[in-house]
Amino acid sequence: AGRRRATAMEVVLLGSEGLPPGALLSLKWGDMKRQAPVSQTGQQFRFNDSATHPMQMKVEVLTPMVPAQMVQIDPAQEMFEVAFDPKMKVRLSQRPVAELQRAPVDIKGAADGKGLP
Repeated sequence: AGRRRATAMEVVLLGSEGLPPGALLSLKWGDMKRQAPVSQTGQQFRFNDSATHPMQMKVEVLTPMVPAQMVQIDPAQEMFEVAFDPKMKVRLSQRPVAELQRAPVDIKGAADGKGLP
């Protein structure tokens, strides 16, 4: 018997029943986790590898404990706190990441290279 070649895999949400509004479906296959609202029927969850043999997938439904909070992020502020109620809060920090920043585009150079006026 030939050995099956590993390829990317896709799992599609076909529907859900009885889950609370705002619930998220969380799928974990190997080291990769994907999440989406359970209300998004047809949602595709793509994974880089598919198993060449049966493998377990962790399936969870996540529900919010408290309403979401919108926060204003000040780029000059390194740390900030989000309070969901007096006893529930998270502390976060932010910092620039050079690898994720795009280089400035040289529009004049690009125009000159294309022969544009």
